[in-house]
Amino acid sequence: MKMSNPIPLTNGTMNRRAFLKYSGLLGLGLTSAGILPATAEAIKFNNDDYKVSETKSTMGTYVSMTLLHSSKDKAEEAMGRAYEEIDRLTGLMNRFDHATAVAQLNNEGYLDEVPPEVVQVIARSLEYYRISQGTFDISVKPVVDLFKKNFSDNKSIMPNNRELDRVLNLVGSDKIEINGRTIRFKKPGVGITLDGIAKGYIVDRASKVLADHQVKNHLINAGGDIRTSGANLDKKPWTVAI
Repeated sequence: MKMSNPIPLTNGTMNRRAFLKYSGLLGLGLTSAGILPATAEAIKFNNDDYKVSETKSTMGTYVSMTLLHSSKDKAEEAMGRAYEEIDRLTGLMNRFDHATAVAQLNNEGYLDEVPPEVVQVIARSLEYYRISQGTFDISVKPVVDLFKKNFSDNKSIMPNNRELDRVLNLVGSDKIEINGRTIRFKKPGVGITLDGIAKGYIVDRASKVLADHQVKNHLINAGGDIRTSGANLDKKPWTVAI
């Protein structure tokens, strides 16, 4: 039986309209059915190392850290600092929290004295937008919002072409301007979502905190965004299954 492909393709590749359409579906925040409980443990692995691990709910997902260190106390302190950094940065970039810089920027279309970390992430996003020729685009928020509205209240209504055309006119990171610590949108209705970059950036920052606290050997898994450093308990590079 020949199966039809519901995703429209052009010359074997997904066209921009289809990509943004399905980006809207993915941006609804669908999660797996399993619920992972928070766990914490510290195990003396050998005469030299402790394995200290913990899982917490943060960034809208579950973040697990595994640290290897000769001092359990130092490892636990470093892990606490790393989770603090995750919470701090999440408090700057969470678009669902009206108090964050990203939410204020989306609401006003202009924001002065933007936190340096937010400026850095948005600036990187604009660079990736140019490198990818528009494939990576943080300005897809209007598309995501449209799908979220149409799929709310247990409804499953695909947006029509008129609705899609309206929001697609608001998409394009070339409509975002950065001047120092001031960011503005060049067109009313433009909005950004850092969902595709912020988590990885925050994980990298958490890894740096661990390294700064002399915990070289560690693994961080934030819902699939993984960062490793050093070696595992077998003194070999960490293995990540895909």
